Amino acid sequence: MYRDLSYLDEVKFCPHCNEKLSCCEAPPIHVGDGLGWGSDVLFICLSDNCPLFLRGWDHIGDQYGHHASYRYMELPGSKESNVMMVGNKDAFKGSIVDPEAIKNQNARYLEEKKAVEELKSCLKEKNLSPVLTLLLDEGSMNSSRVLALEYLVKLGDLTCIDALRNHTFRDETFKEKVDTTLKKLLTENFKKEVLEAKGLVLVDFWAEWCPPCRALAPILEQVEKEAGEKIKITKVNVDNNRELSVEYGIQGIPTNKIFKDGEVIETLVGLMPKDHYLQVIDKHSK
Repeated sequence: MYRDLSYLDEVKFCPHCNEKLSCCEAPPIHVGDGLGWGSDVLFICLSDNCPLFLRGWDHIGDQYGHHASYRYMELPGSKESNVMMVGNKDAFKGSIVDPEAIKNQNARYLEEKKAVEELKSCLKEKNLSPVLTLLLDEGSMNSSRVLALEYLVKLGDLTCIDALRNHTFRDETFKEKVDTTLKKLLTENFKKEVLEAKGLVLVDFWAEWCPPCRALAPILEQVEKEAGEKIKITKVNVDNNRELSVEYGIQGIPTNKIFKDGEVIETLVGLMPKDHYLQVIDKHSK
């Protein structure tokens, strides 16, 4: 969660050796009183040449009969200092904090919090951004991501498909939820744009890797421009919507299905000239 990270910019020095103190994760328990340190991190001198550390072995051995020494320590945000007993020279060297990693994690949390808040208005503003932010962030809370899936269908924005299809989800169970949601999104969109539409609709079944499909795209743009209100043209990527492709018997692409009031009335397979499409549209618009 969000924390005050100003301590990451602090620079402290050991008064015994003048070496820079290292920012380290604090132990959960203070061996002196059994309580915590009141801080997630401590600034500790890890110099093996520090006089305090070098003298500490003999001092503790003579006084307590233990093999141990001292490291100088300061709390973040203050000049409060203390010494910590260590059993070997490597103590705390494995718990040095990476300031940039912590800053990045904190920034990620703030971005998640902002996205969750923006979900409340995403439908009104037709804003897909917070939904994708949560779905593509593997560090977001599962409850927030599940909520984002609900908004995904309500928004009905198909521009999300490529990003979600190409993302590697670490949680297989959540990946299945995303796949199911995308199928529902595509089905709902097809129902709204094609099956419930009045008049003529040309559905272009295509794929990005298909050269004839790419060649047909500008032809259909011109057809839609010249045909005007006689027909609406929409596209179905067969790679993203295999269920619809199977349902409508698509065996090769490009394949164009022409619907009238939600029913298929003609099928055109392959790349054809613009005039042929216009003739077919005129025939069925009478």
